[in-house]
Amino acid sequence: MKILAIGDIVGENAVKRIERDLPLIKKEFLIDFIVANGENADNARGITKNIFERIINAGVNVVTMGNHTYSNKDIYEIDDYRLLVPINYKRETINKGYAIYKYGGNKIFVSNILGKGLGESLNAFNTIDEVISKIDDDIKIRVIDFHSEYGNEKRAMAYFLKDKISILFGTHTHIPTADEQILYGRVGYITDIGMCGPINSGIGYDLEFEVERYRKELKDDSKFCSDENCCFNGCIFEIDEQTGKTISVCRINI
Repeated sequence: MKILAIGDIVGENAVKRIERDLPLIKKEFLIDFIVANGENADNARGITKNIFERIINAGVNVVTMGNHTYSNKDIYEIDDYRLLVPINYKRETINKGYAIYKYGGNKIFVSNILGKGLGESLNAFNTIDEVISKIDDDIKIRVIDFHSEYGNEKRAMAYFLKDKISILFGTHTHIPTADEQILYGRVGYITDIGMCGPINSGIGYDLEFEVERYRKELKDDSKFCSDENCCFNGCIFEIDEQTGKTISVCRINI
């Protein structure tokens, strides 16, 4: 089985690129199952029901979120098991933060975790350990989107769960890392899969505004970049369906 993880989708033009290109990418690489991070899909701040439905209709099976989960209150209009919010958010959440999906004869566990310092969150390690320890043994394929600022936290989580998961990919920094690999003989890993967003930007934000913000030490938040030229970052993990082990990892940067 081939699972495609797509980096943070940033803004309307990135959503359009997903709609345009994902069916072609899915066909070219023979992708079976797709997870995409959508926490920045609505102009870098949250997600709407309309955008969620467009991403799903483009071929994504699961949309994960992050620290901007509740930046747009429209998220409360989405009642769909294919949307996952971080499992360790303290505030009342719209679902459990994990779900089990079926593809062919396989069951796939997917969970979304929030890293340290990103919003009001519970301890990521203890929360996911409690959940994953209750998963049935027959669910071999287990996927984690760890939305974290810190590379060492993501790698530590992969080590912590090394005997319990198939894939751990990092999101949040919007910058793809060149460390895709198979850890401990089974875990497909990459520190950050990057983003689907405007190329001529600073991780999705307007560079002219960013220059002024840093030069003048402004307290204002960043300004979204609406550049139509968008990149597509992701990572393909090939999984042995019998064991749940990752057998190959391929980073995509288009």
